Amino acid sequence: MSHALTQRSDGFVEHAYSTEEGVGWHGLGNELPADSPIEVWTEKAGMQWKIVGAPVNFESSVNGGYQTVPGMRVLYRSDNSYPLGIVSNQYKIMQPSETLEFYRDLVGVGGFKLSAAGTLFGGKKFWATAKIGEEAVIMGQDKIGGYVLLAGSCDGESPTTAMFTSIRAICANTLGFALQEISDGTSRKYLRITHHGVFNPVAVKKELGLAQDSWSKFISDVRRMSEEKISPEKAKEVLVKVFGDTSEKAPSVETQVEKSRVISNIYKLYDEKTTPGADMTSTDGTKWGVMNAVTFYLDHFRKTRTVDSRFYDANIGDGVDKKEKTKELLLAV
Repeated sequence: MSHALTQRSDGFVEHAYSTEEGVGWHGLGNELPADSPIEVWTEKAGMQWKIVGAPVNFESSVNGGYQTVPGMRVLYRSDNSYPLGIVSNQYKIMQPSETLEFYRDLVGVGGFKLSAAGTLFGGKKFWATAKIGEEAVIMGQDKIGGYVLLAGSCDGESPTTAMFTSIRAICANTLGFALQEISDGTSRKYLRITHHGVFNPVAVKKELGLAQDSWSKFISDVRRMSEEKISPEKAKEVLVKVFGDTSEKAPSVETQVEKSRVISNIYKLYDEKTTPGADMTSTDGTKWGVMNAVTFYLDHFRKTRTVDSRFYDANIGDGVDKKEKTKELLLAV
C-alpha cells in the first residue's frame, strides 16, 4: 500500500473523519458527523480492539524447544493477533479507545468537535484530533483553526503525545502552539508521556488548561509574522540555522542553500511562491511566508517511507521541534 493507514483484510480502513473536515486521507476512511457519540467514533475509526500482551518465546537451536525471554512481552491485537511491539513487563499499555475517550467531556461540555481519528502501521500508532472551537483570519483571508491532538502507540518506542496544533485552511499546514506558560516564563509546546506510568487523562487535561490564552498568544505571533517583511538574506539565514550546519567551519549560508537539497527546496517553495496561498498578502515576502514554506515542506513535501510517516514525523516527531525553532528565529530577526 502507498499509505500507512491500517487496512484490515476485509478492506475496512481504520480512519474516521468528520463531515466538516472534507475527504479523508487518500480518499480513504469513514465519514461521520462531528457530533457523533464517542462510541460511534471508536467504531468508525476501527479503534475498538484491545492491545494484549504475552511472553516472548524463541526456539533454541542449542537446547531445543522454546525458551522465554525474562522480563519481556510481545504486544498484539486482540482481533487478529497482529504483533505490534516487544516491550518490558513494566511497560504500561494505553488502549486505542482511550485516545477517543480522552475527548468525551471536552466534546460534551467544552465545545470541542472531534475531527479525525485512526490507526497507522497495523495499529502500532493511533491518534485523534478535535477542533477547539477557535478560528482566526489573518489579513482578511488567511484562515487558521485550532486543534488538540492526542497520539498513542504500542511499538515500544514512541511516547504518548498531547499538543495543541493549528491548521492553515488553504493548504492544511500544521504548526503547534504553547500548551501553557511554565513557571520560568517559557512555554511548553507539547506533552510527551512515557509508558513507565499509567496514562492519566485528568492530569493531561490539567496541563492543557490554558488553551484560550495559548491560542491568543499564538495568533498574535502569526499576525506579527504576517505583517513583517523579511529579506532574502535573513530568510536563508533562518533556514540554515534550522536545517543546516551552524558550526564554526560551516560553509557560507549561500553555499548551504545551494548545496543542501532540503534548504534549497524550502527556499524555492518560499521564493517562487509555489505553495497554496503563497501569493496572499499575509505570506508574500513576509516571515509568515517563510514559516509556511517550512511547514508545507515538513507536512507535504519531505521524502519519507509513506505519506503517513510524514504526517507522524511532522506532527509528533522531529518536525515539531523544527517548526518551533523556525518560528522562534523568525520572531527574533
